[in-house]
Amino acid sequence: MIHKHLFFLTMFLCIITRVNTIHADFFNPISSFFGGKPYETIIEKDYTLENNGRISIKNLHGNISVKTGLDKKSVAIRAIKRARAQEHLDHMHIIEEEVNQTKLMLRTAYDYEKVKGTVDYIITIPQNAILQLNTDTGDINVYQVHGTIIAATGSGNITIEQPVDKVKATVTQQGNITINQPKGNVQAMSNKGTVQIRDSSGNILANANQGKIDIRCKNLPAKRDIHCSIKQGNILLSIPQNIRSSIIADTIEGTITSTQQITLKPLTTTLTHDYWAYVKRHINGYINGEDASIKLSAHHGDIKLFSIP
Repeated sequence: MIHKHLFFLTMFLCIITRVNTIHADFFNPISSFFGGKPYETIIEKDYTLENNGRISIKNLHGNISVKTGLDKKSVAIRAIKRARAQEHLDHMHIIEEEVNQTKLMLRTAYDYEKVKGTVDYIITIPQNAILQLNTDTGDINVYQVHGTIIAATGSGNITIEQPVDKVKATVTQQGNITINQPKGNVQAMSNKGTVQIRDSSGNILANANQGKIDIRCKNLPAKRDIHCSIKQGNILLSIPQNIRSSIIADTIEGTITSTQQITLKPLTTTLTHDYWAYVKRHINGYINGEDASIKLSAHHGDIKLFSIP
């Protein structure tokens, strides 16, 4: 009987040891899932704001996500703070710089530089609110906002879906900019990354130091402009066959190609090797007319024009 009890005791201890081992291995992926920041605090607060009010968020490290809600005068803020230790979490704050019926200004503040942590903002706003969003590192996502949008990040991606008013998106270090179905004017600037704009009907000003500019327009109304410039990388522009626009395109070290019919402006010159090299890199003409304006410049990269039926 004693030997039997010893046997069951030994088996029990082996099981406990095994369970502890599994638990320890399982905990590591959970910590990694939070980016090494297992300490978390969630802050939720509602504000009253007029439908055309201004919202400003200045974040340090973390994402900002904004969407519209059903309540036309309500702003719901959900801020998720994460840090490596509780001590760091305690020294991360959300400061209300200005709160009234027409303006809501919040910013993230750390008590000292060595605090390591992130704050992610998830915000529901009135449809016509005006946005100014900034984060040093992190992504910015905005969905179906009708008011003006100004978004800037140091390192991270910016995605804006179906904006109605004008948009200004800036990445100062590295990250991609994606703007889908903008109805107003768009200004997009990335130091290093892809600038992608889809189905725009307003003016476009796109600049990048290194990466790619990729634009697709279903329509280009009269007196609208598409101006793009990149230092290192290609420009891809897809436009309808029936648009009426002047076009000037230049590349220093690259080639210009087009499936779109372009009428070149008259030029008197000798047909030399240098001239044919010039034609591949410099285009001055128009497409069906000169109602709109297209200007493309790539210092070290190709320019490619595509025709949309």
